[in-house]
Amino acid sequence: MRNVVLKMHVSLDGYVRAASGDVMGWVFRTYDDALKKWEADLLWQAGTHIMGRRLYEEMAAYWPTSTEAFAPPMNEIPKVVFSKTMRQADWTHSRVSPWGCGGGTRSSETGAGKGHSGPRWRRVRTVPFQTPAD
Repeated sequence: MRNVVLKMHVSLDGYVRAASGDVMGWVFRTYDDALKKWEADLLWQAGTHIMGRRLYEEMAAYWPTSTEAFAPPMNEIPKVVFSKTMRQADWTHSRVSPWGCGGGTRSSETGAGKGHSGPRWRRVRTVPFQTPAD
């Protein structure tokens, strides 16, 4: 069975988005080239992006046309969307799983690579944060 790794950005005071609703701008504007490379390399390690419908809708509206360093792994790595209301996912390499976290990840658990998820994933094993080498 593969590990599911939750990767998300959280401010020191516990916020995951700006008061304006901006999800990632508050994080990316502080990145230098070394941190951008480290984050892109980390994303490429994922075998599958796992997300719920709302996160999928935000990401699918942003990443397909983005030119940021993170766009290639976000667009090219397979994605599984857990939703009871979505019937189809149009973002490249995406599929919808109506079964919830348990049933929909069975095939992902046995394949190569790691899962990558957003903040709504419920069964998460925490791992120590690793920073880029100085």
